[in-house]
Amino acid sequence: MTRDAAALPCEYRNTVAGPPGLAVVGEPNDREPAPVVLRCRIHDEAWPCPHDNGAPRPRPRGRRSHILRESPPWRQLAPGARLRTECGKTTGDGKVVVIGTRAELIETIRAEGRGVLEEVCKVCRSRSDLHAHASWQGDPGALIVRDIDPFSSAASDQLTAELHALAGLAAAHPEEFAALVTAAVPALAARREARREAGG
Repeated sequence: MTRDAAALPCEYRNTVAGPPGLAVVGEPNDREPAPVVLRCRIHDEAWPCPHDNGAPRPRPRGRRSHILRESPPWRQLAPGARLRTECGKTTGDGKVVVIGTRAELIETIRAEGRGVLEEVCKVCRSRSDLHAHASWQGDPGALIVRDIDPFSSAASDQLTAELHALAGLAAAHPEEFAALVTAAVPALAARREARREAGG
């Protein structure tokens, strides 16, 4: 390294660890994450670089974080529930790193900046934006439709079992079920009218 290079400000990068002297900027694999270290690109030194002059340290990266897909509320109440990410992975086995729901990710971005997006699965980000309307509060019908997965028999069986269980609960408590539906319909109509007036 020349004297001029030694005087240059440090610039840290997340790098995949390799043989001595080799520091290649890379993307760790989700399935078999490579060890990732912080390294100064200017001086080819691991963090903290001996020539460090206060350069900001980037967030260390490992496996990609995933966005949790919103699910029907009854599923979240089930003990040991295994939820799904936006890209289709299943949580609960300790192998999937979850950053939170879309709403929680937005709050994290507000608190820490858009740099956190570098660590988030790109498929999760894309599908989260595409299906932002499919929420239990906003459009529960669209949320259920998203749950119908023709490529996953386990997911389809889960939804089928839940709907049968809900029908069984309604049959066991018909008066309570009817009262809840009757009370909900006017509230939904009022909310729809409020949205129409706001848009008009």
